[in-house]
Amino acid sequence: QSPNLQNIHPANQHQLNSDVIVPNLRPERGMLMKILGLCLCYVTDIPSIDTKIDLIINQVRQEKLEKVVSYEELEEKFYDPAKALGFVSKAHYDLLMKKFENIISDDAIKKSNSFLSFNFTKDSQQKESERYKSKILIIFSYHFIVQLTTSSNILKNDEERNDKVVEYLNRNIGEMRECQLKKVILLTLLKITEIYITEQKSDFKFINDILSSILNIPIE
Repeated sequence: QSPNLQNIHPANQHQLNSDVIVPNLRPERGMLMKILGLCLCYVTDIPSIDTKIDLIINQVRQEKLEKVVSYEELEEKFYDPAKALGFVSKAHYDLLMKKFENIISDDAIKKSNSFLSFNFTKDSQQKESERYKSKILIIFSYHFIVQLTTSSNILKNDEERNDKVVEYLNRNIGEMRECQLKKVILLTLLKITEIYITEQKSDFKFINDILSSILNIPIE
């Protein structure tokens, strides 16, 4: 027989309610996203793939972050969707790079507008938060992409969208305050350079820019 809540002391009511809180199920959601990423490798319908990639990206944009964000929190909330996109890149690299290209272009426009505006409304703060989360997603995702996709995809360096992503990562080495994020970017760029060396390609045009960025990282 269920207890009569009216006869329960208020303190005990709070305890009763706290006992039935549903957990966030983050590990389960993360596993489902990675399974989705793997399944998309076998899908050929472009609109369906496009929609599912948007689903993963929008899931990340809806994440709530603490005011002072730690690397551990970013890893917890971005690792699984980033790896899911890494799986997607094995079969749909060009489509995924087009998505990243659009995010990077949109990021540049919003960043430019923020310099020209002194609007600190809740809406502007929300857009800035989404911009930051999209940036972190690209950084984590491309770290997995260079490990999971084919070398031939990485070597498509004559394509503008490939250039944009590498330039974006290189630029963010200096902009990122979190040392662990700098490390993720550097490991990604190192992997790209390694692929060029392994495939005996000597025309990696970003090598000097990357070296310059590394040398300019302050020693803390």
